[in-house]
Amino acid sequence: MIKGSGFLDIGAWVGPTAFIATSLGAGNIKIVEPNPVNFFHLLSSQFNNNLMSNWFLVNACVSNNNENRIIGPLQGIKSGSSATNIRNQNEDGAQIISLKLAELLNGEEFSLIKIDIEGAEELILKDLRILSNRNTAIWLSLHPPHFTDKKEFVKQLFALEDDFIFVDSDNKALSMNVISRQILSDDAQPEWGTEWGNLFEIGLLPNKYFFLNGDSFSRKHSAYENKVNTAA
Repeated sequence: MIKGSGFLDIGAWVGPTAFIATSLGAGNIKIVEPNPVNFFHLLSSQFNNNLMSNWFLVNACVSNNNENRIIGPLQGIKSGSSATNIRNQNEDGAQIISLKLAELLNGEEFSLIKIDIEGAEELILKDLRILSNRNTAIWLSLHPPHFTDKKEFVKQLFALEDDFIFVDSDNKALSMNVISRQILSDDAQPEWGTEWGNLFEIGLLPNKYFFLNGDSFSRKHSAYENKVNTAA
């Protein structure tokens, strides 16, 4: 993230990453959270920490269409769980507005976008291509156990390889072979996952704006970055 630039937090839960971005000097911070209980906590945090002018809150889920969706289960919503996700219309849950990624971007500039949407990344993967023309790093949480078709997800992710560099948490390049193996794995508790199972994160860096620097990748200098740093 570039100090003074925008940060988009999709799937914010109660705001831990939004607070980190705030402390690191992010400019405008747009926060998207569908769970109404968690959204209430975000509103309280915004008010209690004098962040009314810094945070812009959106109570919605993100998917492949603009219509109402069901998230749940209700028990997870009531407990403020971060694991509530999009469900079928006849399943247990609560109705919430759904937005496409393009509507959330709304022409704004973000140097970093975090996406943690509990398996719904399967629905927006194709939409990520619109970010290939932006100087924006993407940090994407993957939840393979929630995917309806793991092989199709890998296929769609592979289609983005010409537009993005895939990296791990150390900013080191990840091959599609490694990512595919992890997504398609049937191991319930793989070494790369979390205590909750085969859940892991990858970075997507637009080729136009990032380059190899030693063993890792760095953002190419741009007029936008210079403008932000000068303003800071």
